[in-house]
Amino acid sequence: EHIRARGHEVTSYGTKAAGDGSRHVAALAPDSLDRLIVVGGDGTLHDVVNARPAPLPWPVGILPAGTANLVARELGIAPNLAPQRSADMLIEAQGWPVNLMEVEHRGESPYYAVANVGVGIDGRIVRTISDLRAGSAQSGGYLHWIRPIWRSIWKGGLGPLSVTVDGERTWRATSCVVQNAYSYGGVFRLAPAAALDGDTLQVCLFRNRTSRDLLRMVAQGLTRTIHRARDIRILPARQVELSAQGRAPTQVDGDPAGPTDIRIRLRRGALTLLRQVPVPA
Repeated sequence: EHIRARGHEVTSYGTKAAGDGSRHVAALAPDSLDRLIVVGGDGTLHDVVNARPAPLPWPVGILPAGTANLVARELGIAPNLAPQRSADMLIEAQGWPVNLMEVEHRGESPYYAVANVGVGIDGRIVRTISDLRAGSAQSGGYLHWIRPIWRSIWKGGLGPLSVTVDGERTWRATSCVVQNAYSYGGVFRLAPAAALDGDTLQVCLFRNRTSRDLLRMVAQGLTRTIHRARDIRILPARQVELSAQGRAPTQVDGDPAGPTDIRIRLRRGALTLLRQVPVPA
């Protein structure tokens, strides 16, 4: 209503299931709109970004309504803005070219990711929460999932990963997170150099061996000192290949994903997001 009051035409579409937003956006004519607004979280944005070949023909704005809202955080957009303030922001926001990650599981067609890709404990936690949500009326939020996250961490038993960076050196790890956005999980910041418009991805290799190691790293993540932990190594990369012995749990943009092996490539400037100018610190 506020956007219309400022003289703009607005149409809306409500998604009902995963993939619904992608199908709707794929059917839109390129000249039928000026900007596309996603009301949701990182998973909804992921769905829309994969609607058609990159780059999308419109800049994409976000009204954060998910759990972590990693991309919205990097855009400086706070959740639960007043409707008039949200309308003003979406109208006045300017385009910002950002990067995507092209993700390819072995034997499958590639697709795009926006925020991060995780293999190991990260993927296990996302799978646990996803399974619980499927049988729960809870809409989300961290407090609902503290106990299952704790159980996922304490379970242990993750197999070794092989992570090859830029086709040169292969590293061993128990878990790995490849970051495009700087925020991780909404409350952590693993790689201080990560940025949606950065020159490289940031590859976070975890070499923890016990559940106690993981719990210690969670505490370091909350205090934003995890990048200095002795069991983590952070590397810049434009291409990453991950393989595992057996099937390693995997997540992409906060949703369970296909199996390893995985190849991830940086796609520079493949998406235009709308952000406030200037961006809040």
